[in-house]
Parts: sequence; C-alpha cells; structure tokens
Amino acid sequence: MSEKKKDLTISLLSSGRIDTIERCLSSLVPFKEQLDTEIIIVDTDPEHREDVQAILGKYTDQIIPFTWCDDFSAARNVGVDAAQGEWFLFIDDDEWYEEPQPLIDFLKSEEARNYSRVSHRILNYLGESKQKKQYAWVERLFRLEGGVRFHAKVHEFPSPQIGEVLVNDAVSAHDGYAYKSEEEKLSHAHRNIVLIEKMMEQEPQEVKWVYQLLVEYMAVGDEDRVISLAHKGYRMMEDKVGYMAACVRGYFVAALLILDAREGRWKACTETYKKYASKKREYGDVSRAFMEVIATQAYYHTGKTKNSGKHGAAYMKLYRMCKGKPIRLTEDYLDFLIETFDERVWGLVATLMILDDLSVGSWSAFDEYFDQMKWDGSAEYPVAEAAADFLRLLIDWDDVPKLAHMAGTFWNAGGMLRQLISQKILDLEKANDDRRWRLIEAVLASDLIENKPVDLVIVWDDHEGHRENMPAHFRQLFVMANPLVLDAKLWEIGLRRGAVLDERIAEIPFERWKICVDECMKDMNIEHIRKMSELMDEAYLGSVDEHYQYYKVKAKERSFHELEIEKEANELRQKAKIQTEMKHLIEAMQEKVEELIAAGMMDEAEEVMREIAKYTPGLGVGD
Repeated sequence: MSEKKKDLTISLLSSGRIDTIERCLSSLVPFKEQLDTEIIIVDTDPEHREDVQAILGKYTDQIIPFTWCDDFSAARNVGVDAAQGEWFLFIDDDEWYEEPQPLIDFLKSEEARNYSRVSHRILNYLGESKQKKQYAWVERLFRLEGGVRFHAKVHEFPSPQIGEVLVNDAVSAHDGYAYKSEEEKLSHAHRNIVLIEKMMEQEPQEVKWVYQLLVEYMAVGDEDRVISLAHKGYRMMEDKVGYMAACVRGYFVAALLILDAREGRWKACTETYKKYASKKREYGDVSRAFMEVIATQAYYHTGKTKNSGKHGAAYMKLYRMCKGKPIRLTEDYLDFLIETFDERVWGLVATLMILDDLSVGSWSAFDEYFDQMKWDGSAEYPVAEAAADFLRLLIDWDDVPKLAHMAGTFWNAGGMLRQLISQKILDLEKANDDRRWRLIEAVLASDLIENKPVDLVIVWDDHEGHRENMPAHFRQLFVMANPLVLDAKLWEIGLRRGAVLDERIAEIPFERWKICVDECMKDMNIEHIRKMSELMDEAYLGSVDEHYQYYKVKAKERSFHELEIEKEANELRQKAKIQTEMKHLIEAMQEKVEELIAAGMMDEAEEVMREIAKYTPGLGVGD
C-alpha cells in the first residue's frame, strides 16, 4: 500500500454501465471540490468501451483494468492497493450520493481523528418502476490502517474492523435491485448463490455465509432451503454470547416466521414464535421487534386479540426505544429486518391494536395511535382497508364524538378515504338504518371539516325535518355544482321540503345554465335525463321559462338521438339474427349433402347443393 498523501480515496467498480456511470461520478464531485480526493476506477468491463472510458476519464485520476474472476473482494483490493488516501470510500457504478455533505463535513472535522469506520444510510430503489424505496445502513468509509483488506467473493466487507463506528447523516442511493424482470432478479440471486456456496465449502463454520445464502434462497422462493439454512444458522448461534450473536440468532428465527406469514399460515407462526421467540434468550432489538410484528398479526388472524395486543405493545416499546438510535440499528438491520421500524410496519401494528381494542369496546389504542397514523396515503400500509375496518367497528358504537373525529380525519385526507365515507353512506342507505344517520351526523359534527358537504347537510336536515333551511342549502348547492348531474334524490328532497327549486334555477345565469345542460346531455345516461325532465316539470312554476325551455329542447334532442341509435341497433340485431339463422340453415343442408353422398344418392345430393348455391353466390355444384 502506498504512503498516504491524500485525504480520501474513492474507489469505484465499473462494469461498463453507460446509463448509470456518469450519474455516479458526478455525485462524487463535491468530495473532490472540498477535500484532497483521488478517484480510482477498477474497470471490470471486458470490452472497456470507448464511450464509457471517455466518461471515466472526465472524472477520475486512475483507471485500472481488471479481468473479472467472480470475486468482488479481489476487485476491491485492487483499489485498496493503489490508494493514497488516509480514508477509503468504496462505491459501485449503479450507486450515487444524494446527500454527500455530511461525510465531507466529518472528514474535514477534528472528530475524524476519533474514528476509523463510518456508516450511513443507503436508499435502495426496488422494482421495475422504482416506486418502492427501502433504506438500509451501509459501512462504506473506513480508515486505511491495520492492513485492512476486503474479504468474501460477494457481499464483500473490509477486515479487520478497527474501532467504533460513527453513524453519519449522509445518504447514498442504489437502483441495482430495480430489476427489469423476474428473470433478471433470479439470475442475480443464482449468481450470488454459486459464489456463497463456494465460500461455505471453504469456511463451513462461518455463519455469515449461512445467512447470506438464506437471503438469496429467499429471493428465489426456495422455501425448503430457507428453512434448512435457518435451522442450521440458529443451531450455530444458539449458545453464542454477545449482542452481535444475538442479532444473527434473531435473524434466523425471523426468517422462519416470515415464511409462514407470507403464505398466511398464522397458526404455524404462533407455534414458531412459542418455540423460539418466547424463550428467555437474547435477540437483537430489531429482530425481536420483527418477531413481535409477526406475532401481532398471527394472533390477530387466529382470533386471539388479547395476545395480539400484548405483542403489539411489545413492538411499540421496542419502536420507542430504538427509533432514532442508529448505532444499535446498524448492527441489526439484516435484510428484511430493515423495514421493521418504518411507517408501513408501525402503521400495520397500530391498526391491529386499534381493531383489537375496538372489538372489545376499548378506546385505549385508538386514543394513543389514531392521530399518529398517516392517513394522507404517504405510508404504504393498507390505508383504505384499515379505514374500512375502523368504520365497520366504530359505526356500531353509539359514540358520535369518536366517530366524528375519525370521519373528519378521513374526509380531510381526501381521495380514496373520502370516497370510502361517501360509499359507506350510500351502502347503508339501502337499509336506511340508524348506522347511516349516525355516520352522516358524525361527518357533519366533525370539528375537523371546515366546509361541510352540502349534499349531506340537505339529507340530514331532511331527516331532522328542518324545512326552513332548504332554500339556503339549495342556493349554495346550485352555485357549487351542476344541479342537473346531482342525484335525483336531492331534487326530490328539495321539492318535498319547499326549497323552491324554480327560484333557485332562476338565480343561475343563463350562460352558465346552458353549460350545465350541455354537460348533462353529454355525460349522463338517458334514464337520468328523463328523470330530471320529470323533476323539472314538477319544479317549474313559470319563473325560469328560458332555462326550462332550453333544457326541454336539449332533452328532446337527446331522446330523439337515443331513439335513432336504438332503431339502428335494432336493425343491426335483426340483420345479425337473419344471418345467424341462414348460417345454421346452410350448415344443416351441408350435413344433408354429406349424408346423401355417403348413401350413394348423388342426384339428390346435387339437388341440395343447387339449393345451397342459391344462398351462397359463387359456390358451384361441383365445388
């Protein structure tokens, strides 16, 4: 290793990806601008393409060709051997830095003297659309001292790991897991499996290879192999002491639980939990929390709400203890455990705890967690499903203030949650029972909703018999919406409750009314238009003659158009019917011809064929 002459060496493995390499290199520019930094490219592209070489040359100090040998550590160590930096940062060409400044600030500070290793977050973009995101912790920056070198053919790591790890606020990103197809994903996993199994042959007692292999077999869906590796790994770590041993031990238990959870085998989950997780054995904080998440779901789905709530509370305790303490998490984030404390999982546990409590008439979890939940759709847990379940339970409780708070929250969230409230009201209308009125009352009573929905106000005042409010309600409604596309039931309420719709229509400027009529004729079906014509007739008192006549003319035109369409459709149906009957007749005659020929009655067969030819021009007797 060369004498250290620079602050930092950044070593990058390049595999010739023209679509990502410049994004990566340009994100490293701040390091070069603020620190004495060299960038070394270890070029594993066998073709060493000229277009890629041109990009590499624009940003880097040294490009070292490397013949790929199925060993990531060998390639990394080429960069280590050539490095002149005091610190070493490694990266791949499908990664980039979104927030590099915290790392730069650290390296420029006096604090850097006290550490030899630095960890930061990496944002993994997943799936072909890259819509799903997942944060993980990575240790990419270390001091070049103590003969440190990379080890392992894949999932390589620097060793020896000297000193305490500093957790830094920098953020890098990676889209190498955003596979374009399932085949690409499986190919990547199978490549890793081959390399890891080679390492297991060389070091059969190294548990690191066991859990790395388990991850890959989980990716390819080989459940039997995952179970075998999980049991093997657990046995290897069963009697080991220390927090890191507890983290790895917990990982193998979590792997067994997630297999059953993915397939909905909730009873099996409870049995696995009892066998392993209920033991008085130390596990890592994150793996223990993950076990509690699975246990919460398992007991909920098997109807044991008391147990479900207990495990949910255990998860929440670990969440509060670990959230915001990244040093602990960096030691225990293994693979799928990464997401254990994100909003989606927290929201799922909170949802189940609330549902458990509501099912037995308790508001404890609702009061503690409901307002903390992300009802704006930003979290990935099933918001609409949770809201529907909350409504289903709450609507049966005679607690309008609680229901009003929930309904107001959902209404203000908009989108699918507002639609859920509206649809629930419509569904309950069919039964016309007390639950419908309770829900409408809750929406209107909610302090969270500033502008109450006028249609619900009208329905509620009709229910309560407040005739005197109707003219004002319909005046507001007709200003806000096209009155002709409203539910006809609202018009019926207005007519029944003295809203004087004729006068309300007269207040609409005629030019706007024409637009309303034209939209109605374009967007609404003929049944709705005819129903509105009846209601217009009933509402007409003579004060809106111009408005009334315009609607009637347009409605008549639309009806005539519908009649013409129906007439044409009938003609087409009749023609199709005749063609079908003719087809069946000819098929029957052709079968008759075949029977006559088979019986040797050629003259009779020719006679039938001449009949067929009359209906099928161009078909001769001898054809």
